[in-house]
Amino acid sequence: CVCQQHHKILEVSFERILNLLNNTLIKPDEIKLLDDNIQTISEEGITEQQICDFVNLYIAPNKNCQSAVNIESITDFMIKKLEPGEYMPENNNLWIYTVDSKIKSTTITTYNGEIGDNYIKRYHTDPKNELISILSSEFEKTKELYALDLGCGSGQYAKLLIDSGFNVELFDASEKMLDYACKYNNRPYSKDMIKNIYMPDWGYPDSHFDLIFASAIMVHVPKWKTVELYRKIYDYLKKDGIFFVNYKLGDHTLISKDGRFFEYYRDRNKPQQDLINNGFYIEKIYEMINKKNIYAQNADIKWVNFYCRKK
Repeated sequence: CVCQQHHKILEVSFERILNLLNNTLIKPDEIKLLDDNIQTISEEGITEQQICDFVNLYIAPNKNCQSAVNIESITDFMIKKLEPGEYMPENNNLWIYTVDSKIKSTTITTYNGEIGDNYIKRYHTDPKNELISILSSEFEKTKELYALDLGCGSGQYAKLLIDSGFNVELFDASEKMLDYACKYNNRPYSKDMIKNIYMPDWGYPDSHFDLIFASAIMVHVPKWKTVELYRKIYDYLKKDGIFFVNYKLGDHTLISKDGRFFEYYRDRNKPQQDLINNGFYIEKIYEMINKKNIYAQNADIKWVNFYCRKK
């Protein structure tokens, strides 16, 4: 179980996973030595692949270490024990470069493949209706209302917004997602509609939208890019317009094995302060837990939802 060679991986004590292993075969001093030889990569950023490689290299090959669970479970356990959210570095140039390359490439392209199919199957008929119903008292139904579904995915929320009386613009960087969202909402589709939130100009006039709805998009936006995004959203909203946005809480920011970047937050405090700092008045905060993940497996995924108004 012990490798004395210097290996940068993650700041997690193997004493925490003794209950997962047959500890009669592991001496306490060996665990301590392994802990001492593991140095945090919080200065570099963590990828799920690095953790998997570490488990396979230092735990799986050891014949004296009889695991009570499989390697995938140990890997998942280690990821869950990482410090969540803001623990990740924001000023490390290598990490920023790596993340920037991922959000421009694999984070988008994976949704054009099998993961996109899984997303559509899991979510397109299962929106959280309460996220839209909370908005019903915020708008005058007597006037024409315009909404932007930012990161529309398969279009499940766009449909609810349309049914609530909004004229909805669909916005997504994934060709598969946008194509499906258009079909689901009986809209014509063309590749010219594909847009990325990091484009300097989204093609709308300022103060155009009564509502910008951004569900599950910030999970792919690194913290150092949020200010730029909030400023665009602020400009595209009408005065007193509503910005809905949510954030995933409690997990650790990392790059997954499939190449997608995930940004998580420790709690609601940082996103709440960021929104206030960028000119939004927060009218309502609503927390919820999803009991299923993208593969319809049991999970406890915590989200915090913000309903903000442009001052």
